[in-house]
Amino acid sequence: MIKIKSMLFISLFTLNGCAVLESKKLFAACRVGDVATTIKADKLGGHEMNPIMRPFVNGAWFGVKYIKFITVQGLIVVGFWNYWGSIRQDLKPAINIISCSPIPNNIKVIHDQKIINHQRQQQTEYN
Repeated sequence: MIKIKSMLFISLFTLNGCAVLESKKLFAACRVGDVATTIKADKLGGHEMNPIMRPFVNGAWFGVKYIKFITVQGLIVVGFWNYWGSIRQDLKPAINIISCSPIPNNIKVIHDQKIINHQRQQQTEYN
Protein backbone atom coordinates (compact mmCIF):
# COMPACT_ATOMS: atom_id res chain seq x y z
CA MET A 1 0.00 0.00 0.00
CA ILE A 2 2.84 2.39 0.83
CA LYS A 3 4.48 1.82 -2.56
CA ILE A 4 1.20 2.66 -4.30
CA LYS A 5 0.86 5.91 -2.33
CA SER A 6 4.47 6.81 -3.05
CA MET A 7 4.00 6.17 -6.75
CA LEU A 8 0.85 8.29 -6.82
CA PHE A 9 2.74 11.03 -5.04
CA ILE A 10 5.62 10.88 -7.53
CA SER A 11 3.20 10.83 -10.46
CA LEU A 12 1.99 14.25 -9.33
CA PHE A 13 5.27 15.62 -10.62
CA THR A 14 5.71 13.52 -13.73
CA LEU A 15 2.17 13.76 -15.09
CA ASN A 16 1.66 17.46 -14.54
CA GLY A 17 5.04 18.69 -15.74
CA CYS A 18 7.13 21.63 -14.71
CA ALA A 19 4.27 24.06 -14.19
CA VAL A 20 3.25 22.16 -11.06
CA LEU A 21 6.84 21.80 -9.91
CA GLU A 22 7.33 25.57 -10.10
CA SER A 23 4.13 26.39 -8.20
CA LYS A 24 4.14 28.11 -4.84
CA LYS A 25 0.79 26.41 -4.21
CA LEU A 26 2.56 23.05 -4.40
CA PHE A 27 5.12 24.28 -1.88
CA ALA A 28 2.37 25.32 0.52
CA ALA A 29 0.43 22.09 -0.01
CA CYS A 30 3.51 20.00 0.68
CA ARG A 31 4.24 21.90 3.88
CA VAL A 32 0.66 21.30 5.03
CA GLY A 33 0.98 17.62 4.08
CA ASP A 34 4.25 17.34 5.97
CA VAL A 35 2.75 18.96 9.07
CA ALA A 36 -0.33 16.72 9.01
CA THR A 37 1.60 13.49 8.47
CA THR A 38 4.31 14.43 10.99
CA ILE A 39 1.73 15.11 13.69
CA LYS A 40 -0.13 11.88 12.90
CA ALA A 41 3.13 9.87 13.04
CA ASP A 42 4.14 11.54 16.31
CA LYS A 43 0.76 10.82 17.91
CA LEU A 44 1.15 7.16 16.96
CA GLY A 45 4.59 7.00 18.59
CA GLY A 46 6.90 7.96 15.74
CA HIS A 47 9.73 10.43 16.24
CA GLU A 48 10.78 13.50 14.25
CA MET A 49 14.14 12.69 12.68
CA ASN A 50 14.93 16.16 11.33
CA PRO A 51 17.19 17.69 14.01
CA ILE A 52 16.12 21.21 13.03
CA MET A 53 12.40 20.52 13.39
CA ARG A 54 12.61 18.06 16.32
CA PRO A 55 12.48 20.73 19.07
CA PHE A 56 9.43 22.30 17.44
CA VAL A 57 7.57 18.99 17.15
CA ASN A 58 8.46 17.81 20.65
CA GLY A 59 7.96 21.04 22.56
CA ALA A 60 4.78 22.68 23.73
CA TRP A 61 4.11 26.39 23.58
CA PHE A 62 1.50 27.99 25.80
CA GLY A 63 0.69 24.44 26.90
CA VAL A 64 -0.25 23.31 23.41
CA LYS A 65 1.78 20.59 21.73
CA TYR A 66 2.56 21.12 18.03
CA ILE A 67 1.81 24.85 18.09
CA LYS A 68 5.52 25.64 17.68
CA PHE A 69 5.79 23.21 14.79
CA ILE A 70 2.68 24.56 13.06
CA THR A 71 3.80 28.16 13.64
CA VAL A 72 7.30 27.58 12.24
CA GLN A 73 5.94 25.74 9.22
CA GLY A 74 3.39 28.51 8.68
CA LEU A 75 6.13 31.14 8.79
CA ILE A 76 8.16 29.13 6.28
CA VAL A 77 5.18 29.00 3.92
CA VAL A 78 4.45 32.73 4.30
CA GLY A 79 8.11 33.58 3.71
CA PHE A 80 8.39 31.47 0.58
CA TRP A 81 4.95 32.61 -0.64
CA ASN A 82 5.93 36.29 -0.39
CA TYR A 83 9.32 35.84 -2.06
CA TRP A 84 8.43 33.13 -4.58
CA GLY A 85 8.62 35.56 -7.47
CA SER A 86 12.20 36.48 -6.64
CA ILE A 87 13.43 32.86 -6.46
CA ARG A 88 15.30 31.72 -9.55
CA GLN A 89 13.00 29.71 -11.82
CA ASP A 90 15.42 26.79 -12.04
CA LEU A 91 15.48 26.43 -8.22
CA LYS A 92 11.70 26.22 -7.74
CA PRO A 93 11.33 22.56 -8.79
CA ALA A 94 14.17 21.54 -6.45
CA ILE A 95 12.62 23.50 -3.58
CA ASN A 96 9.27 21.78 -4.13
CA ILE A 97 10.75 18.31 -4.44
CA ILE A 98 12.66 18.83 -1.19
CA SER A 99 9.55 20.28 0.43
CA CYS A 100 7.39 17.33 -0.60
CA SER A 101 9.91 14.56 0.04
CA PRO A 102 9.11 13.96 3.75
CA ILE A 103 5.49 13.04 3.06
CA PRO A 104 5.99 9.50 1.63
CA ASN A 105 8.35 8.68 4.50
CA ASN A 106 5.85 10.01 7.03
CA ILE A 107 3.14 7.84 5.46
CA LYS A 108 5.42 4.83 5.82
CA VAL A 109 6.14 5.69 9.46
CA ILE A 110 2.39 6.00 10.13
CA HIS A 111 1.80 2.59 8.55
CA ASP A 112 4.67 0.95 10.42
CA GLN A 113 3.72 2.58 13.72
CA LYS A 114 0.14 1.30 13.42
CA ILE A 115 1.52 -2.23 13.03
CA ILE A 116 3.85 -1.78 16.02
CA ASN A 117 1.02 -0.37 18.15
CA HIS A 118 -1.29 -3.24 17.16
CA GLN A 119 1.37 -5.79 18.09
CA ARG A 120 1.92 -4.08 21.45
CA GLN A 121 -1.80 -4.08 22.13
CA GLN A 122 -2.06 -7.79 21.32
CA GLN A 123 0.93 -8.50 23.55
CA THR A 124 -0.65 -6.55 26.41
CA GLU A 125 -3.95 -8.37 26.00
CA TYR A 126 -2.14 -11.72 25.89
CA ASN A 127 -0.27 -11.02 29.13
